[in-house]
Amino acid sequence: MANQKLTIILDINKTIVMADPAGGQTEDDVCNSVLSEVACGRIDDTSDPPRWHWAGGAVCPRHELADPTLVSYADFVHARYADTPLVGMEENQLRKAARRRLKCRFTEPGMAGEGLRGAYTAMQRALRLPRGARAHPAAAAAGLADRATYFIVPAYFDLITTLARCGANFNIQFASFGTDLPRVAREHDAYCAGAHPLSHGPRLDGTDARCGRVDLRIGARADARAALYRDAAAAALVLVTLEVPASRAALPGGGSVTSSAAIAEWLLRARASAVRHCYRHWRDSLEDAHAGNLVFLPCVAAAAAPTTRSADALRTDKLSVDTLSASVLGDVPSADTPSTAAASVGDALGADAADADAMMSTDAPRAARDGDSLNADTRGGGDLLSNDARGCGSGGDCAHHVIVFDDGVEADDAHIVDARCARTGEALGFEAVRAQHLVRAEPFWVSTSGTGRDNYFIREIAKRWCAGAALLERIAELEVLQ
Repeated sequence: MANQKLTIILDINKTIVMADPAGGQTEDDVCNSVLSEVACGRIDDTSDPPRWHWAGGAVCPRHELADPTLVSYADFVHARYADTPLVGMEENQLRKAARRRLKCRFTEPGMAGEGLRGAYTAMQRALRLPRGARAHPAAAAAGLADRATYFIVPAYFDLITTLARCGANFNIQFASFGTDLPRVAREHDAYCAGAHPLSHGPRLDGTDARCGRVDLRIGARADARAALYRDAAAAALVLVTLEVPASRAALPGGGSVTSSAAIAEWLLRARASAVRHCYRHWRDSLEDAHAGNLVFLPCVAAAAAPTTRSADALRTDKLSVDTLSASVLGDVPSADTPSTAAASVGDALGADAADADAMMSTDAPRAARDGDSLNADTRGGGDLLSNDARGCGSGGDCAHHVIVFDDGVEADDAHIVDARCARTGEALGFEAVRAQHLVRAEPFWVSTSGTGRDNYFIREIAKRWCAGAALLERIAELEVLQ
């Protein structure tokens, strides 16, 4: 399993940041709303109107409920105040406001979840900055001087530090529709440079030999920021900006990538990046399950593709990726990829720093060809992601595996993930990709996460990456040495 590269794509709100300014939710609102999604109860249909009663016990992710009579409070509220085409827009807006209000007050006295106030307090405590953190010399550089709570959760910083200390060969990508990416990048870069109250262990700014001089700073490269424009016809990646063009006509003549192959290669190779995606197109696509993160998977069986689309729709789903480099697709060994078998846990997790940097950093994407555009149907849109999985989790090794963390992923619906075959461009079914590539981020467990092997992100990665067992072994070795 030599030189197995891992790319981790992270949504922002309710994945690594426990606030939702775009949705008008404070940290307190998010904590209540999060608990409403993992609190199990039963519906009393004898009352008028029906009422939800907490069943007691610990909180549990909705997709792990074994008792079919149990339902989360959030699901109850969404069913009780569901949008319907039978009423006007104003009435549906009132229903949406009612859903939000009930979820954001879930554990307050007199509300349905007041019995879970202890869990709310535990989540609040986990998100609170330690005493003296705001007075720390590095607080201002990290953007924490005026905060009482964390912005980026500690579990994220433990994730990247742990992977670096283990010698893992990994990339990080922040993906968002919103305007919070500059703030996230600022705190992330401060942590990597050792200028953060939580900074510990190796620095991740290219100066620390203990982690192979890995440089995860987004600000270290001008082209580590990009905006992805997408419409019904094609996609374009605009480099060195986080501003999504208002229309195709507004795309800059230079500095944009319109070849799907070049877009995929950029997304795969960037060591650390921030990508703002085209919310307008996702919204205009009615937030369809295929109007989200576009994931390229070169080896998933075509039989897994959806069968509900017409032949014409599938024809427009084709993507041209014939110019994608062999080192990305994994057809032949790259010159930077050792061909010998892994001789140690360290080898199993990654190449040496020079090889890793050579593989994952490029000065610019492959030259774009205007004729090689992403031709998506009107149901395609949103974030563009790429993956080169070669049987990860199915008995084979993988040259490059991608895992997406997003709180919007459901047990039976990708919601914002549009998975496609990298070789043919055909859309793939949710069941073909969910087990190894998609993680529904659970904000309660992210917020209250442990460290090392108990880190929420590490545990989920280990379940899906064929180098996961070696990763856990290496973490255990390091814990013994501490």
